[in-house]
Amino acid sequence: MEPSTEIKDPILQLYNKVIAGEVFIADRFYARQEGVLVIGSDPNEWGGDHDSIIQFYKAASASGMDIKINTLEAYRQGTFDWAVDRVMAKLSDGVQGSVRHTYVLHQEKCAWKIVQAPISLDIPN
Repeated sequence: MEPSTEIKDPILQLYNKVIAGEVFIADRFYARQEGVLVIGSDPNEWGGDHDSIIQFYKAASASGMDIKINTLEAYRQGTFDWAVDRVMAKLSDGVQGSVRHTYVLHQEKCAWKIVQAPISLDIPN
């Protein structure tokens, strides 16, 4: 396992697209194969198909969210990369909270595509 600076750019681009309200980013950032999965912090946010992923990002973009990245680390092992981060997400109504993401990416031709993205709220035990 080695650090991967190459994978940080797609994650940063993903956040910028969400902040800008661009909801059809699933085509660019997510693989279109069986097993692709986004798991949000809400119990109903569990999407493994293209439409579910688009709906997930539509809701995130519609919230008027601003994202400040506190930590972003990325690693590589062969054709798989993964990134983990902690961000402060602030909604347009002022509600904010710390959120953690894990991204598992697979290299498809010349592009890195997300195959799994679990998201969790940073809540103390």
